[in-house]
Amino acid sequence: MGDILQYQVFLEPTITNPYLSKFYKEPKKYALFMQLWLLRHRFITYKDAWQKCQSPSSSFKGIILDRSIFSDQVFAERNFFDSNISREGFEYYMMLRNQMMKELPVPDLILYLDTDPLVCHQRIHSLRARDCESSIPLEYLQGLNECYHSFLKRCDGVIEILKIEWNHFGNSNHVAHQVKMRVGNTKLDNGFPKLIDEREMRTRMFANNEEEAKKHEDLEMVAQQKQQYNLM
Repeated sequence: MGDILQYQVFLEPTITNPYLSKFYKEPKKYALFMQLWLLRHRFITYKDAWQKCQSPSSSFKGIILDRSIFSDQVFAERNFFDSNISREGFEYYMMLRNQMMKELPVPDLILYLDTDPLVCHQRIHSLRARDCESSIPLEYLQGLNECYHSFLKRCDGVIEILKIEWNHFGNSNHVAHQVKMRVGNTKLDNGFPKLIDEREMRTRMFANNEEEAKKHEDLEMVAQQKQQYNLM
């Protein structure tokens, strides 16, 4: 689709991600490590993409991000609800994310290919067939699906959303045409909403009972990572 629209494409770094395989094997141990790594990477990628988009020397008409910092919280939220990330770890993630988001303009469009979790599960195992993803359970994808739809509801009225049913693969030219028609027509409220407002986030956090050992494990890891990830 990038070629059709003459947009530069930024893909998700699955090969260079040092935590992805470890996370799928031991999610409770590596979820926060992975989310902090992805948050930092997506922040840097978004800023780089924005600068390229604004450059007068760019030959591209726009930018496509495979996945951006704006939807990054979907995965952190899911791991928090699944008790893979403790309350303290999630609070630290949110603090970092909120600092980063202050520097970023909202995207012109969110393109969401809406696919049933069961179909996603089948495609992951039979079509994409990455070794590191061989253990992904259907329940994890169902949880992500819920968080993604919650994310889209919070974006409604702030960012233009193009949702396309994708249980059956569609036509790239048709999708590109819809994207072209939507981009630039956004006249919405300024600012980007928190995916979970503070009151809702605290209610969910204190309703989640983590083991004391898990809490201390994440606190120790957060202390070690603060200097590396505090970019502001």
